[in-house]
Amino acid sequence: MKYIKENKNIIAISIFILFIAYMPFMNNFLLWGHDIGFHLGRIEGLAISLSNGDFMGRINPVNGYGYASGIMYPQLFIYIPAVLRLFGFSLMDTYKLFVFLINAATFVIAYISFKNMFRVDEKYICMLAGAFYVLGL
Repeated sequence: MKYIKENKNIIAISIFILFIAYMPFMNNFLLWGHDIGFHLGRIEGLAISLSNGDFMGRINPVNGYGYASGIMYPQLFIYIPAVLRLFGFSLMDTYKLFVFLINAATFVIAYISFKNMFRVDEKYICMLAGAFYVLGL
């Protein structure tokens, strides 16, 4: 609690930066990329595998046939949206929440990395560098 009290400005600005990074996803549709269908299928396939008791999910059962995406692509982080899918979230909402979590983790890791890399005690400089990194696209 003491850490939050001492760093309330940093936390507030960080939340605002993450809000800005998430703004393209604040709608009722997905921005369609060239491979988003494939990755949505990976999430759905792993969720189906988990619901069937197969915790490794090597063969993706989506689209009526088996595709070995679990063998060719790592699945570790796909478990997060797949578990959310099992809790009843829609596929679109799981993807959007997953993107938000990725952006939040990227910002925190960038903040810590810049703080350790430059050995700077000024928190605002590290936060600004993390913001540039997350919002760089």
